[in-house]
Amino acid sequence: MSGTSGRPNAGLGQQLSMRLQDPLQVRLLVLGLALLIGYLGIYVPYDNQIRAASSKLAAERRRLELAGAVEDLRAEAGRFRQRFGQNADTNQWVRQVLGGLQGLPLKLVAYSPEPARDLGPYKAPALRLELEGRFADLTRYLRWLEGNERLLRVDSLAIEPSRTGDGLLAMKLTVLGIMELK
Repeated sequence: MSGTSGRPNAGLGQQLSMRLQDPLQVRLLVLGLALLIGYLGIYVPYDNQIRAASSKLAAERRRLELAGAVEDLRAEAGRFRQRFGQNADTNQWVRQVLGGLQGLPLKLVAYSPEPARDLGPYKAPALRLELEGRFADLTRYLRWLEGNERLLRVDSLAIEPSRTGDGLLAMKLTVLGIMELK
């Protein structure tokens, strides 16, 4: 005899049959087996599929957000399309930028066009200018560039006293534009 109950050690089969006679213990055993079968038979096989579907869903949501952002950018670009210029002629663009000097008492000391850069469906020509004149006249030219119907940007600007020493200022600037490629 072993144990405190005073009964001889029964075999595993006998202990199991004794426990299965109690309805509460049978219910707990059936419930435990159902949970184990559900976990091993349903959850584990589908867990990898659920994770794959979740990551795919997250990727598709990011794509949808990106598509929305692209549409917003296209709509915003559409508002500026008339300012891009329909003619992709760099020479015409240079003439227009230099045409803003007409009527202003400014001296064009030097200019050098740079090769146009490709920006997707657009072309970005650049022009380096060196002008001499009074501050008010240089400012009027900058305002003309800012208010121009074409989309222009002053990329760099430096103002210093003129080398001639006659009280004028020398302005070095780089002007960028955007043209639509055809």
